[in-house]
Amino acid sequence: MAALHFPIFFRSFSSHKFSVKLFLIPMWPFLFLLMNLSWVLHTTIVGTFYNLRGRLHQTWLVPRYGFQYFLPFAKEGINKVIEEAILEAERIGVKVISLAALNK
Repeated sequence: MAALHFPIFFRSFSSHKFSVKLFLIPMWPFLFLLMNLSWVLHTTIVGTFYNLRGRLHQTWLVPRYGFQYFLPFAKEGINKVIEEAILEAERIGVKVISLAALNK
């Protein structure tokens, strides 16, 4: 359900703290499929972007859920995705990088 608080899905949810809404329970199978698909794809996504004073600002996301960071067999894959994102950012000339894991 926390994935629905990301602005791509429902913008109104991202402005409120997390709580389970009963009318969203039928979406759980879709969210479970989305979680597994994002785990298999191993790619970063651009979460938000905007131009401010002629400069492009972007937030890149590693699509992982909190419990996945604590799985011993997932550690190498997550580190690989983060490393690839940093190398991609370096390649396109990013000036500032900030990393935040489990920023909840």
